[in-house]
Amino acid sequence: MAPTLALPYSSSGDIYEIMRRLGDALDKKEEAEQWIKHLDKIAAEARAQLVDIMKPDDTFALMGVFVVDKGFYIYGDGGYRGGEAIYKHLQLKPPAKQEKEMIGKEAYRQVSYEVIPEYAGDYIFIDQGDLISEVWGESEGLWKSLDAVKNDRVYKLDPDLFWGNDPISLELQIKEIVNMLSQKQS
Repeated sequence: MAPTLALPYSSSGDIYEIMRRLGDALDKKEEAEQWIKHLDKIAAEARAQLVDIMKPDDTFALMGVFVVDKGFYIYGDGGYRGGEAIYKHLQLKPPAKQEKEMIGKEAYRQVSYEVIPEYAGDYIFIDQGDLISEVWGESEGLWKSLDAVKNDRVYKLDPDLFWGNDPISLELQIKEIVNMLSQKQS
């Protein structure tokens, strides 16, 4: 059997830490640093594209719904559901409550429907967004009352693409977020 290096999901840090650990383990430190520079360039170019689209004070919430537990989730800047791409690489601003409680501290948390307005931003990225009606049921009126929903600033994330923070997915997430925001502005 070939040597194996296990990097447990969600316990290995952001992409910089992951790539450096892989570079060390595989004796490919230079290649890892080159890729990090490549990602930083992609992110800088993406941020430059967003300057003319977004206002500096716009806030971006990252949320998700799940039918199994009829749960509603808020995500931080970790590897879950695009958080790293949105908050670390694109440097989009989270809503104040999410920034205070979660950014740099918590990868995700389940919240009750009643507090969703406290976490909602000017824009909302939502995982499993097609399930809103099924999960919310009678409480859907609260969702429809959010400014981001009323202003058509809700972006449904592809769960296959936005699942994790591997190198390929992260690059594609950054590009897809810019593409989504650019399309609605034109």
